[in-house]
Amino acid sequence: MQLAKRLGSWDGKDVAFLEKVYALYPHDAALAQDVFQALNSAAHVQTGATWLLKRHFESGARLDARATGRFLGSLALLEPWEARLHALQCMPFLVIPARSRAVLETFVREALESDVKFVRAWAFAGLHALAKAFEDLRPEAEALFDEALEAGPASVRARIRNLRKEGF
Repeated sequence: MQLAKRLGSWDGKDVAFLEKVYALYPHDAALAQDVFQALNSAAHVQTGATWLLKRHFESGARLDARATGRFLGSLALLEPWEARLHALQCMPFLVIPARSRAVLETFVREALESDVKFVRAWAFAGLHALAKAFEDLRPEAEALFDEALEAGPASVRARIRNLRKEGF
C-alpha cells in the first residue's frame, strides 16, 4: 500500500511527480503488484496508478498471464475517466487470456459509449486487442470501425486508421 499512500499526495496533474514515483520502480515487477493494490483506492490514486502502469508498458515491461488477468479483473473498479483512458491505452501491450474476455469485453463496450471522446477513441484500441485475441470478434470490430470512420469524431477516425495499419 506504499504506492497508494504516495499517490494520495499527488495533485492529480503533476506528471513530474508521477515520473519520480516511477523512478522508484525501475523495471521492477513489484510496480504492477503495487498498482493492482492501488486500484482499490480513491479516484485520483487510480488515475495515478494506471498512468504508472501505462508508463511501465511504454518502457518495455510486460505482464505475465496471471498479472494480466488480475489487471483486467480490476477494470470494473476504475472510476475516473482518466484511469479508464490509461487502462485502454495499456491494451496494445497485453496478451489477453481467454478467461478475461468477458470482463474486458464489458469494459470496452462501456468505453465505446463514453461521453469522453478520448475514452471513446481509445476504446477502439481495446476492441482491436480483443479482436486480435478472439477471431470471432473480428467481423463485429470491422463493422464498428467502418461505422465510426463514417460518423465518428476526428480523434476516433485517426485511432481507427492507425489500428487498421496494424491489422488483426
